[in-house]
Amino acid sequence: HPDVGVIYGNLGAAHFRNGGYESAIECHEKSLAIQLKSLNPGHPSLATSYRNLGYAHEKKRGYDKAVEYQEQALIIDLKALGPEHPGIARSYNTLGSLYDAKGSVDKAIEHHEKCLEILLKVHGTRHPHVASSYNNLALIHLKKGDKAKAREHLLKARSILMKTLGPGSIKTKNVQYSLDQLE
Repeated sequence: HPDVGVIYGNLGAAHFRNGGYESAIECHEKSLAIQLKSLNPGHPSLATSYRNLGYAHEKKRGYDKAVEYQEQALIIDLKALGPEHPGIARSYNTLGSLYDAKGSVDKAIEHHEKCLEILLKVHGTRHPHVASSYNNLALIHLKKGDKAKAREHLLKARSILMKTLGPGSIKTKNVQYSLDQLE
């Protein structure tokens, strides 16, 4: 019954919050199995289950599995939400971070750029989420050794944060610190 799938999902979430990632995975897998039998293939609940499995695998440093599940969630979300929804940007950001953790810098950049593109369309150039996206790209470009590109993104992030959160914000200060480290 579908309600049992919801119960397993809630149990998985509780285990996740308490650091029981293996138990969370077991519960989310059971939830997903029930949902796959009872829901249509594009149902948003399936995306949530895939995403939850991805998060749990990420915590266990199972990045390949995490990417696999996050990509499944993204496929469903793209059909349900469309390509320019903030939720899609979050999915690209998550995938970018996972690829970064795997050491796949070019794939990380690709996904973070997709995130930024959506955020710029949704929020414009004056939103803290856009600044965070620029910051994420800067950090990955630093890993790649491209200090010029990192600096370019950090300057954009700082400019946005100065206008939206002000110079006293911890986010602004963190971006400034990263810029100072480039000098």
